[in-house]
Amino acid sequence: RFKPQLLSSRIIFCTCDQGGFGALTLDTVSRFKGLESPFVIILADKELADNQELSYVAASRARTHLYVIGNIKGTLLEKALVL
Repeated sequence: RFKPQLLSSRIIFCTCDQGGFGALTLDTVSRFKGLESPFVIILADKELADNQELSYVAASRARTHLYVIGNIKGTLLEKALVL
């Protein structure tokens, strides 16, 4: 969904398996499993926020900064972040 906006804004992006230096990595939580990044922005929906494995993976990928966009109140993702 975000690719057309990124392309029209001339933002350089890649997927996690492409690994572009100086590029924004745009991918799913499932595909980012086992990887890390200094900054991670999670666009969370109810399905991700209430899935135990995806919540753990999403919450543990950032080395220094983690931003969550979405309503996660009362979900497993909220519990993972509060611990």
